[in-house]
Amino acid sequence: MAQPGVTAMATRREGMVGAGAPPEPGRPEPEAVQAAARGAVASFLEEEGVSAEAIGDGRWFVRLAGERKLGIGVHLVVGDRTMRVESFFMRAPEEQHARLYHDLLLRQASSYVLRFTLDENDDLFLVGQVPLRAVTPDEVDRVLGSLLELADGAYLPSVETGFASSIAAERAWRARLTAEPGQPPPG
Repeated sequence: MAQPGVTAMATRREGMVGAGAPPEPGRPEPEAVQAAARGAVASFLEEEGVSAEAIGDGRWFVRLAGERKLGIGVHLVVGDRTMRVESFFMRAPEEQHARLYHDLLLRQASSYVLRFTLDENDDLFLVGQVPLRAVTPDEVDRVLGSLLELADGAYLPSVETGFASSIAAERAWRARLTAEPGQPPPG
């Protein structure tokens, strides 16, 4: 015996496809939903004066300036079902991989939609996805603000962990330069 209202709900839901109901699995969102998401991104970037370059077909390259990580490039892509966010974080670490990845995993645990990932060269990126139906100017602001906060806050500790030996060698080299004025730089 069917529950009262279930058939009526299913009938209403079938009639809503394309008019507000999510598409069938594996199918793109209706063009109106995709256009609204593209419009929300463009509106946010224009209204907030964010440095961005439209690179066509629902794609932008955004430039954010942090306090510690000065240049943060972000790709925003409005696709068939989601808005994808991707930002280069840092090149592959030279050492202390387990410690660095542990620290980054802990940082991302409280992040809004963003996750650290590696590419085929082991360079680190921040990536995230937002369903197109959730993309509004406020949502774009929230995602970019979260990315800026996470990338800027994690950058220096990550570099100091992943490149500790190189940083120590650089500091020693600079100390020798200042300790021996007038001497040519080593090697």
